[in-house]
Amino acid sequence: MCCGWGERKEWWLIFFFLSVPFSLFVFSLRSKEIGPAGAASLADALKQNSTVTTIDLEKTEIGDAGMKAVQDAVKDNTFTDEDVPLIEKALSKKASADETLDAVAKSFHYNLFDKVLLLIKDGEWKKTLEAKVEAEYSKQGKGKALSSYIKPLAEFLQTIYTEDTRRRLSKEEHKDTLSQLATEIDKVVCQIGLDFGLKMIEELGKDGFAKLSKELSEMGKEDKDAQLYRTTDGKYKDVSADAAYRQSGEKFAADVKASYPPNEQQQPVKTLLELLVCATADEASFKANVKQLGEASGAEVLLSDIKGSSLKGILRLMEKGILKALQNKLKTVDFSDIRDVLRAMLVCGSKDTDFDADTAIAVKAQDAVYRCETLSARRSKCRLVGESKTEWRDELVNLEHTTGKHSLLVEVQIVRSKMLLQRASMGGHDGYDVSRGLRGLYEVCLANGYVDASDRQLSREEQQKYDELVAKRDAIVAERDAMIEKINLQLQAIRDGGGDVGEIVFFDDGEGGVLSPQSDSKTGCCIIL
Repeated sequence: MCCGWGERKEWWLIFFFLSVPFSLFVFSLRSKEIGPAGAASLADALKQNSTVTTIDLEKTEIGDAGMKAVQDAVKDNTFTDEDVPLIEKALSKKASADETLDAVAKSFHYNLFDKVLLLIKDGEWKKTLEAKVEAEYSKQGKGKALSSYIKPLAEFLQTIYTEDTRRRLSKEEHKDTLSQLATEIDKVVCQIGLDFGLKMIEELGKDGFAKLSKELSEMGKEDKDAQLYRTTDGKYKDVSADAAYRQSGEKFAADVKASYPPNEQQQPVKTLLELLVCATADEASFKANVKQLGEASGAEVLLSDIKGSSLKGILRLMEKGILKALQNKLKTVDFSDIRDVLRAMLVCGSKDTDFDADTAIAVKAQDAVYRCETLSARRSKCRLVGESKTEWRDELVNLEHTTGKHSLLVEVQIVRSKMLLQRASMGGHDGYDVSRGLRGLYEVCLANGYVDASDRQLSREEQQKYDELVAKRDAIVAERDAMIEKINLQLQAIRDGGGDVGEIVFFDDGEGGVLSPQSDSKTGCCIIL
């Protein structure tokens, strides 16, 4: 589309239309004396438009500074001659399925949301994504983590949920568009993943579950994470202030749990798109608040990108949301309990500080987090005490970001530096990255009754106790067998007329065993020689 200036001088109206997303590619202001002030307004308008690539500014009297401002405003616009016919072809339903998906992505990229809604109207794009997921399932076979199969869905969302799109949709004027896109795209894509997940679990069957259980068990045996974390945690326990620090963490966590029921630990939105849009709008304010916590405590602040701003992030969020829906037998995927889309870590100490100094900083960080006025604790996991599947030890606190526009729940971890060193420098987190998807799948199988609970995989602590009892049982059986063999030899000697035997007494001690005069072990009989 090409737009000329016409005879009217109200150029501010033209600039207003430039700031509204629509398919304007070539724009002429030839001989219109808009001047430097008009150039500044034009540049501001063009920053909101991602399709204009050519502007005729001859004889506009805008000057060198004005020209540079306009050039800078459109330099990132990449709308090409190929984009226009592709979108038009898809709109006319003459495009292939893959071309239609590409047209949807390009329309999102240029913020042509009206085009997006028209392109997805017939539902063919949905069938294409379903086919891509099924193709991955056929290619990889059953028994893999859910993320292995739904990657095409995550790739599609990653293509359209760009930072620019999220920022634009966070504006009040796009509120209705955001809601419509969340309903007609986000929920549909996640539903494809949920329906596939249900089918995948049903087809896994008892044999598949047994294989999954064995695989997780082997991962647990080979996993070096626990050894690294347990050793480091043991050294922290030798610090004089450690016990008080852990007790304080437990108390803070208990107080938060008592004050805020589960319904007050939820995000204000339920779809992935809305969650990412809200996070994008509140990111800067959240980071500023966390930096203040670091300054107050002396902890180093590690800030993560929005979870979902990368393919890995979107894939993990989708997998987590779908697995929770399957486990809780929900009909739709609900992202309201995904609390770590904005997250940060307070690292207490460094490689140059000792264990005592790390703990002293952690005490201050703990106090700063729980007493913060701009971030209010709503949920807390004090992983300094009690059972831990991975032996990782920290405090994980979900807080309401009260100064943010959307009051999102965010995540702050408090971790002592030597513990983090194991994860970052020694590969301590590798095993967890590999196993968590399979573990989530495992829990879904149990929750849906596809296998008997007695077949479930044991926790690390349960497995250790189980192995100890098995070893004890095997020792008892071995001693009993040896005793029985001795009796058999003596019985044979009597038959052969060449031996004697004492009294043989069998009795039950109430626990399936008896006491032998030769040993304190439990056996099936007692021989008095």
